[in-house]
Amino acid sequence: MRSVKSLKDDMKLSVVIPTHNNLESLKRCIESWRVIQDTDYELLIIEDGCTDGTADWLKSNTDGEQVRWFHEDDVYETLSDNRGMRESRGEYILIWQDDMYIQHPKAMSWPLGMLGHYPEISVLGLKRGVIVLPMTRLTGMADPTTDANFASFYPKYSHYTRFSSPIHFAELHGCVRPWIIQRRWLDEVGLLDEVFAPFNWDEIDLHLRIRSKGGRIMTIPCEQMRLYQHIGSLSTSRHNQDWYYGVILRNAAIVHKRWDSATRTLEVPLLRAMRTVNLKAVRENIIFFYLYFLSLIPRWIIRGFPAHW
Repeated sequence: MRSVKSLKDDMKLSVVIPTHNNLESLKRCIESWRVIQDTDYELLIIEDGCTDGTADWLKSNTDGEQVRWFHEDDVYETLSDNRGMRESRGEYILIWQDDMYIQHPKAMSWPLGMLGHYPEISVLGLKRGVIVLPMTRLTGMADPTTDANFASFYPKYSHYTRFSSPIHFAELHGCVRPWIIQRRWLDEVGLLDEVFAPFNWDEIDLHLRIRSKGGRIMTIPCEQMRLYQHIGSLSTSRHNQDWYYGVILRNAAIVHKRWDSATRTLEVPLLRAMRTVNLKAVRENIIFFYLYFLSLIPRWIIRGFPAHW
């Protein structure tokens, strides 16, 4: 397996974005990143066998520096993410998707600040995490619309809804996309295991490998804080649903076979981080939370409160 490329100059963040026949969403995704401030980043677009003109558009609209693109032949998410990580140059690598849109100029300042402040964090999830509970059997059910059924595959979520405390970390076995990883951990444990291709459970296996080497996996609620928006896996809608759930079941079985004995002994103290956060960091995050909350008030006055509040 090829090693990840070395850091170029002082590049801070490499953002890996696989895409398949989702050009309009990809355009919006790329454009949303232009608002980012205070972060030196590059976008790596993995054009995965597109037939909708994506390749032609990328040829004409990428500069080869801050936005680069690479072609794959319809290999799906796991292999596309690995290609992007191999081509990356940043100190940190963010696994992103083409239907995720940045909504705040400092959307990356908070997570990258956390990683800089707490170097012991190996992977930082920006949405939700997973605890892999040992199982005697898989249920054979897969309904991603409800956590109760989806617990067959992701046995426990750590969910943060609305403004439920931006200083509330959770330490977990793994997290689901999007997540940021320190480059050095890819050099130590390798990339996503391609046995999980085309997709799903690959990231959980990677994160468990990191934990087994002493790494720490944590989450913060960036989506719930409206720092970015995810409208829902448009690029993965190309497959038959029965086949899709079959892949989930197969890969779930691989993860449980590999890791059930280990997860019985891997301690997951969900609030350990809260006991180690110093007062300065707590104060900084409280200020960030309330300033962001206040910034939304004019929007609420004009548009009204969100319907689900």
